[in-house]
Amino acid sequence: MEAEYMGCIFRIRSCASDLLLMEDDVIDNDEDLWELIGREIRLKTNFLFCDLNRVISRSKGNKRKKSLSDLGNKLFYFMEELDDAVKSRDVSLTQVCYSNTTHALQEVMAALLSPNELEYWKISCIALRRRSEKERQQQQEEGEREGEEERTPC
Repeated sequence: MEAEYMGCIFRIRSCASDLLLMEDDVIDNDEDLWELIGREIRLKTNFLFCDLNRVISRSKGNKRKKSLSDLGNKLFYFMEELDDAVKSRDVSLTQVCYSNTTHALQEVMAALLSPNELEYWKISCIALRRRSEKERQQQQEEGEREGEEERTPC
């Protein structure tokens, strides 16, 4: 396979992993995060659109092209819905749209990757999520310790 095609697959995998790691941010009702989440979703949508378009155009066989196109259209529909939900700042709607988006994203990944690559990608996403959760927990604990130090009289 050519380098550009493999680069597109790599970026799609990377964007998919990043989107899957956004779950905690999507369920958090932090005012400061809404705008950042929206920008991140729009950025990932652009990368995914360009790269998936290149992958589809280089795919062999009309059946595969149609299948990838249909899955891509479904994904981008849900990503647009997610972006609208984030703009509305409705947590419950955002959670539903995020769930739909991640499901469609996993369907796209299943269509793009071989079974072994898909399994490796899923395992790496789980590992990244665990590491992210651990880092978030450590940051919370550090923040709590700093708060206690500020309250302790000299």
